[in-house]
Amino acid sequence: MDVIKIIGIALIGLIIIIMVKQYKPEFAIYVSISVGILVLVLIMDKLTRNNFTN
Repeated sequence: MDVIKIIGIALIGLIIIIMVKQYKPEFAIYVSISVGILVLVLIMDKLTRNNFTN
């Protein structure tokens, strides 16, 4: 279920980036960095949680 949530966040971020890039390309960079950091944190949380519970 967590993988689907991560993919959903990435796809929503992609749609927002495409929409924002048409009007304000500089804001698209901020959105992409923010979404990338969020996805990275979610993946790291998933990996560390699995390592400590085993």
